[in-house]
Amino acid sequence: MLVLTGPLACWKRELCHRLCRKFNNYFRYSPCHTTRSPYFGEENKLDYHYVSQEEFDKMVNTGKFIATFKYNGFYYGLSREIIETIAREGLATCVHLEIE
Repeated sequence: MLVLTGPLACWKRELCHRLCRKFNNYFRYSPCHTTRSPYFGEENKLDYHYVSQEEFDKMVNTGKFIATFKYNGFYYGLSREIIETIAREGLATCVHLEIE
């Protein structure tokens, strides 16, 4: 798993996408789930999986995430199922996270 971290708006997501395109035999991008609304130009299931707080809480309680964090009042989670699916394809997951 490749995890890119850094402050808000330092192009982590764009770098993840570029790495996955250039090295698609090695990496697959895994969008986090989040309770925040999409920013302009973001797409559901491409940039993030946008979910309600209720749905997020249910996913936490049923063990769907390998990691969760709160940033700027919103919740984010790394999906166990998505990461395992990517691993079964023989690829490493590439994700980006904010610094708490």
